Amino acid sequence: MANPQTGVTATSTSSTGITITWTIAEAYLYQELQYQTPYINWTTISASIKGTAETYSFIAVPNIEYMFRLRGQDATLETWSDWSDVSFPCTCALDVVSESIFFGGSSIDLLVEGTYSDTVTATITFDGFSLDAGSISTNYAHYLASSTGAVYEYSDAYEGDAGEKIPCEWQSKETNFVDQYKELEDMQKNVHFARLYYVDKTANVSTIIKLSNDGGVTWKKSVTKSIGTGDGKSKSADFFFPEGPLSGQFFTIKIENNDATSQLQWTAVGLYFDVGGEDFSVS
Repeated sequence: MANPQTGVTATSTSSTGITITWTIAEAYLYQELQYQTPYINWTTISASIKGTAETYSFIAVPNIEYMFRLRGQDATLETWSDWSDVSFPCTCALDVVSESIFFGGSSIDLLVEGTYSDTVTATITFDGFSLDAGSISTNYAHYLASSTGAVYEYSDAYEGDAGEKIPCEWQSKETNFVDQYKELEDMQKNVHFARLYYVDKTANVSTIIKLSNDGGVTWKKSVTKSIGTGDGKSKSADFFFPEGPLSGQFFTIKIENNDATSQLQWTAVGLYFDVGGEDFSVS
């Protein structure tokens, strides 16, 4: 059986680097290196280290204490030696980039002696920012960057295309309500009205709801209604279709808003119907 390695030493080289060195007792076929922490039992890093190697670089987690040990495989008998003596504990400390943050000549000390606390409360006041000859707004909503390097400011103050109306619409997939009522698959339905659930962002939002029973080829029902007061609350509005319900087996709904100065944020829509007879065809 091979003799184990001696002089196993672990040295921290960076915030995440440990170098392990040792002295081989003989030329092994392979060497096996293991580590242990206060949280992990002995775990193999590699069992195929070159038999003549006497150093290994290990990537560690900062502020965790590591210990290492090795054993060698006999080049002739291919049996493993006993484990070497365990190295002294080694820990990688996090690098401190700066001890202070400076604002307008004043500094905040990041390394204050005392009891560690999970929470630090401080007030930082910014009087404004400047960059070369330009300035950066402090009341922006969003900044958008382009592929040319330009930076654009976004603001809710601009709700249309330079004051022009932007047509906005949403169209549902075709439904026959069988996802909720399986027994209605082959039945005729009569849709009386749609209920729109929305967040009241802007007052008097002109909203259009349309209904089709031919997959959106024609919109046989259309209702325009002004909704909202701008109080920010969640609400609902009913859109009753003129001249009675729309009958059919499958339905598609569309929601439209064409406005340059208002916002429409809807969250759900429902169709209210009753059931007619079973759908069938006569040849």
